[in-house]
Amino acid sequence: MIYRILNSILIVFLGFCTNACDQKTLDQHTEDNWSIQLPDHFDPLPVPDKNPMNSAKIELGNYLFFDPTLSKDSSTSCASCHLPQLAFSDGRVKSIGIGDSIGMRNSPVLINLAYSPSFMMDGGVPTLELQVIAPLMHEGEMGFDLFELEKRFADKELYQDLSIKAFDRNLDAKAIAYALAAFQRTLLSFESNYDSFIAGTKNSYNIEEKRGFDLFFSDSLNCSSCHAGFNFTDYNFYNLGLYETYEDDGRGRVTEDLNDFGKFKVPTLRNIELSAPYMHDGSIASLEEVIKFKMTGGKDHSNKSDNFKGFDLNEVDQIALLAFLKTLSDPAFVLREEKRIKKL
Repeated sequence: MIYRILNSILIVFLGFCTNACDQKTLDQHTEDNWSIQLPDHFDPLPVPDKNPMNSAKIELGNYLFFDPTLSKDSSTSCASCHLPQLAFSDGRVKSIGIGDSIGMRNSPVLINLAYSPSFMMDGGVPTLELQVIAPLMHEGEMGFDLFELEKRFADKELYQDLSIKAFDRNLDAKAIAYALAAFQRTLLSFESNYDSFIAGTKNSYNIEEKRGFDLFFSDSLNCSSCHAGFNFTDYNFYNLGLYETYEDDGRGRVTEDLNDFGKFKVPTLRNIELSAPYMHDGSIASLEEVIKFKMTGGKDHSNKSDNFKGFDLNEVDQIALLAFLKTLSDPAFVLREEKRIKKL
């Protein structure tokens, strides 16, 4: 019920801004468009018509992402839970919000979000523009709202100047949400050893890593049935049998369907080496432990996926699989994002 109310608030916000906040429709602004060259094995970058990319918008979103004054007590920024050096995760079991409140879930990486059809681990938010609002409003995260931020930032000259360049109007609630969403669409990771290998650089992998690659994509392990495609996720929701009884209802929290309880969205495996601990609740500390858990096939649960049956691997093959997963790390992405951090 709480989630349904929150989602209704988000949709009311979007409707209000679409009708009342625009002084000029966003898709009319075409100057200084932003672009990026992606590898051939990536799909074209999806960008919504109502929030096209431009450099001023992205720069504004960059500043906002690292600005703790987005939170009620000016203590917590988006980057407090999403650190560039950890591929925009935070290294904690569960994230910490204002007043040292402990969050509900482990902080996910923010990588290649432009391709995701839904957001949050339960898929309860349909767009990046709306996703921005959820942590801002949540009393255990940032505890604020965009309309109060309008007032707080009214005299911040840099933000106002960037908003005028990006949106042709002063900074308002919609511009804040859209700028943050645009910035997050630029968090694109595509320069790992895996990407080099797929592009045809065969010496990108040593023998052990190639063995791990073959194991990952084998029918016996079945990893790629869920961790599929160039982003290593099919964006669906599965119960892995992490528990016999879940404290967090997962997808069921959104749908209220008993068949969805304990199901969570498949995370990308890109930069997985940097984003420990793992699972929705941060309950598994290392990648080695994740592999061992997946070998077990999980615990009994009525909603556990048929795809998750466990497998046998000797120690040598476990090491090879781990070596392959580490080839999904993208140091160039981390370095690039650390360099472009905008702080006031």
